[in-house]
Amino acid sequence: MDIFFPSKKKIKICSYLFVHMFKYALYLIYSFYTKYLNFTNVYVSICGFVFLH
Repeated sequence: MDIFFPSKKKIKICSYLFVHMFKYALYLIYSFYTKYLNFTNVYVSICGFVFLH
């Protein structure tokens, strides 16, 4: 039954991991596009830091 009805703790951990993986994926896409568009690395770093925090 635990598989079908996971505890609140499991749901919390899964959602936490999902959100962070999603943020990381967006950051990778974002940094790829900014480098592709020839922005400076400093600009990418600052925006990435602000975005992740």
